[in-house]
Amino acid sequence: MSRRLIVFALAAVLFALPATPRAQQRKYIDKATFFQMESIAAPALAPDGGMVLFSRSYSDMMRDQSRSNLWAININGERLRQLTDGAWSDSSPVWSPDGKRIAFGTRLQGPKSQFNMWQIAWRAADGSSDQEVLFEKERAQLPSGFTADGRSVLFDGVDASALHRDIFLLPVDGERKPHLVLGGPAFKGYGALSPDGRFLAYTSTEGGLPSVFVRPFPSGDARWQISTPQGTEPRWSADGRELFYRWGGALHRVRVDAARGFTASRPERLFDRVAISNAITSYGVGPDGVRFFTFRSPSGATEVRNVNVDLGFAQRLREGAGKE
Repeated sequence: MSRRLIVFALAAVLFALPATPRAQQRKYIDKATFFQMESIAAPALAPDGGMVLFSRSYSDMMRDQSRSNLWAININGERLRQLTDGAWSDSSPVWSPDGKRIAFGTRLQGPKSQFNMWQIAWRAADGSSDQEVLFEKERAQLPSGFTADGRSVLFDGVDASALHRDIFLLPVDGERKPHLVLGGPAFKGYGALSPDGRFLAYTSTEGGLPSVFVRPFPSGDARWQISTPQGTEPRWSADGRELFYRWGGALHRVRVDAARGFTASRPERLFDRVAISNAITSYGVGPDGVRFFTFRSPSGATEVRNVNVDLGFAQRLREGAGKE
């Protein structure tokens, strides 16, 4: 069965700088150009594969703040619309299993921003209701998925010391008190539950390098390493028989057999056109397990760009003029 990669290049949303050959000298951009740059990230494909959520980031020069809001677009490229707005930064959207609600992380702006306060919120996916705060805490709290019954949100939480990241489960009803799923001194994040809720795939440095592991859920009494050796962003197919992960710009797949215990095949490299992102997600798996979604630069291959912004040029120029 052939695999297809669905690539979006939203010219109206993405401000892209041309790639610079390594041998070429550095090119500097001025401050005004830097603040006009925008980016899109964290694509979340709807359970039925018909719509994509993503975050659009930009700089508010008047308030001297960096912000991001959630947008949506149909998979056929039609009906681009904004879902959230206001003086906050929204990111890492995830869909409920029935496709009726979305959860996302929000970093508060204004007076609370000095305390680095984050919220996990949710709202109706069709925009028919206002967002509701589920949880608030200092440091980043970023959803990575729902449980199969839609009653809890899995999220990455950074501790107050900002020394490591852990995986938590947050009920959306009742007391809404999160409980720790996986913790410890090593990085643990990007949690993804299998469709039947029996296994948790995640990224961890517990073996030294960032790798993808699977544990039984909720017991966690065993562990299998999936990536060889490195990997991140695990995602299950809708039938739970395949597990995908990314390393660099390449997407890999393993076949899973969980009928009796748990076994996984050797990783197979599928293609290398996946976006590179620091967000919880940089690609989405279609409901058929054959089509994938990612953002990609218009030029083609995965690229890493370095942007050098000289913010002190004007000050040095004034100081130099004063010495003459």
